[in-house]
Amino acid sequence: AAICSRRGLPPGAAVLAASQVVWFYKAWDEWGALSNFSPHPIHLPLYCSTDETPPTSIAATDREPRMWACAEHFYQAQKFSGSSNPEARAVVDAIAAAASPEEAARTGRLTERHRPDLLTPNWSTIKVNVMLEALRAKFSAHEGPRSMLLASGTAVLVEAAPHDFVWGGGHNGSGTNMLGRLLMRVRGELQIHV
Repeated sequence: AAICSRRGLPPGAAVLAASQVVWFYKAWDEWGALSNFSPHPIHLPLYCSTDETPPTSIAATDREPRMWACAEHFYQAQKFSGSSNPEARAVVDAIAAAASPEEAARTGRLTERHRPDLLTPNWSTIKVNVMLEALRAKFSAHEGPRSMLLASGTAVLVEAAPHDFVWGGGHNGSGTNMLGRLLMRVRGELQIHV
């Protein structure tokens, strides 16, 4: 199917035919604004699920919205925001202050692996909702990424992360592509309001 350009879209954005797939991965790639690592800050408080967040956790006691450098910073910090352990606060703050999304992700992943006691107790059940909130905040706040997401039309969005079989498509396409699925959900929500 052909790609045609449309006025009013940011450079590099295109309207795609329904049968196409948009592969994205690195923030500097053609469709990079779809990546969690793209430099689009979001303003959100720590994620607090009223049913599942312990009342003494960081998220329950700190409800002031923060500016997060990108969606990845927000997501990684939420892994520890449901903890009541004071050491978790230092991890959340380190992730928030990370100089790059790569550093934020590295800090979050390493801490999750080496200090599982600091992890939000219900992390496996809320992480998809945490990501959804980050994506909604990003695409509602930033015109360029929103235009790009809408320009994808009805194309299937796939994070081309070769080693991520949960959020991405994995190197052989057998991943669940949860990030792509959530982006398509947000795109649908935005299309209703256009």
